[in-house]
Amino acid sequence: MSLYRIGTASRRSGLPVATLRNWELRYGLVIAIRTPGGQRRYSDEDIDRLRALKHLVDQGLSAGEAHNVLRERLRGPAPRGATTGPTADSRARSTPSG
Repeated sequence: MSLYRIGTASRRSGLPVATLRNWELRYGLVIAIRTPGGQRRYSDEDIDRLRALKHLVDQGLSAGEAHNVLRERLRGPAPRGATTGPTADSRARSTPSG
């Protein structure tokens, strides 16, 4: 597995170094591996994700929206029959009666 310094990751992704640092802290979707000395190292997969984020932002999404979209894509589709939250029936059952 190849690992790249932040400057190389910046050039390969097309994003400024400051943006890589900021997005890591703010959104936590792409978190670089740290060397014992604390330097960031990015994998090919990290750089692919950064390129995808840049593409989404270039298409007009905010950085936050782009991270949410990519996060959902990485999760994949929900299994058949899965719900994303409580159903009306489960809420009714958990509501204390008077």
